[in-house]
Amino acid sequence: MMMRTSDPTKEPQSKCKITLSVKAPPRTTSVSVSPSANISEGSSVTLTCSSDANTPVETYTWYRRTGLVSKLDSKQRYSIGSISPQHSGYYYCEAKNKYGGHNSTEVHLNVLYSPRNMFASINQSGEIVEGSSVTLTCISDANPPVETYTWYRRTGAATVQVGTGASITFTLTSVTAGLYHCKAQNRVGSLISTGFANGDQGEDYDDIQMNSIYQSLNPNTIQPDAVYQMLNPNTTQPSASLNPNTTQPDAVYQSLNPNTTQPDAVYQNLNPNTTQPDAVYQMLNPNTTQAEAV
Repeated sequence: MMMRTSDPTKEPQSKCKITLSVKAPPRTTSVSVSPSANISEGSSVTLTCSSDANTPVETYTWYRRTGLVSKLDSKQRYSIGSISPQHSGYYYCEAKNKYGGHNSTEVHLNVLYSPRNMFASINQSGEIVEGSSVTLTCISDANPPVETYTWYRRTGAATVQVGTGASITFTLTSVTAGLYHCKAQNRVGSLISTGFANGDQGEDYDDIQMNSIYQSLNPNTIQPDAVYQMLNPNTTQPSASLNPNTTQPDAVYQSLNPNTTQPDAVYQNLNPNTTQPDAVYQMLNPNTTQAEAV
């Protein structure tokens, strides 16, 4: 800096140079997200921390808030390779130099996913009687929330749409009986339920069986028919022709039965209890033969 005097005969004085350096922590810290803060499940995302600072930033630290605050990493960029709903939350970074630190505003990382964890329920329990009023309800977790629920009924090989909305109500008849399932859909994708029958609540994905034909096949409600009764050992009488207590022995059996067969003539002739000694035997029997005269 040069200073001049009012007297032109005097030499001008020398100028003085003054340099002012401001020492301060980072400021205007911000977070950018690529490709977007609304990101579909399975995609990759990168968050970048930026800050304006006269003194260079020495460290960057990332945090996520999901009720509690968690420290994540200490780099200027934070990347997630395959994002899932568990990564959803509010992210911010801190830029720090030797004079202090400064936090960015929060960025909401919103992970989008199709319907999942589907559950279908019925307002009845146990066996469903024809003529009953039935209400079916379908719920599913999704982000964004489910936009449409569609209900279908399968009867044999045919499947028809029967209603829309999270719940439907109808009267159970032979026409409305069948296998019911619901389809949940949002802008990311859709899911169709599969699973339990006859109103028994099952796994995450469910179908509902409402079939009046089931009652006709239910052993608790049907009487055994003639065929069953004939085959049931508790109700069938043994055949008389095979029962030894009611069947009379035939002629062959009777002829061979020693208790009912009379001895024939040959047997009687040989029986010493019934046969008289013949003349030859009597002649040879010393008890009955007389000595002849010499």
